[in-house]
Amino acid sequence: GGPSYTIETVEELARTEGIAEPWVIVGSDLSTTMETWERPDDLRGLVRLAVLSRPGSPLTLPEGWRAVAVATDEIDLSSSKIRQMVAEQRPIDGLVTPGVVQHIAEHHLYA
Repeated sequence: GGPSYTIETVEELARTEGIAEPWVIVGSDLSTTMETWERPDDLRGLVRLAVLSRPGSPLTLPEGWRAVAVATDEIDLSSSKIRQMVAEQRPIDGLVTPGVVQHIAEHHLYA
């Protein structure tokens, strides 16, 4: 319940999983908004970004971030859409890996 911030997830991963430098994957439609995210300076220092191409959005890397551009088949699919589909009890098989499907089901996420 409540807001969830990427910086908090990254810090938790570092504490509990020992992940020193995680990657955050964002679509090119979001890459230009990184400075508006919660605690962007802290996040910038802790992660590397993989910026994936998205339909209708130029593949641009945010300035000052350690980032790589990843050209992809531009499927019009987002994490918001995945969450919506799960909430509506629609299948997401084939849209995400089997491990992600299992994790969402086991933890009753987005229901």
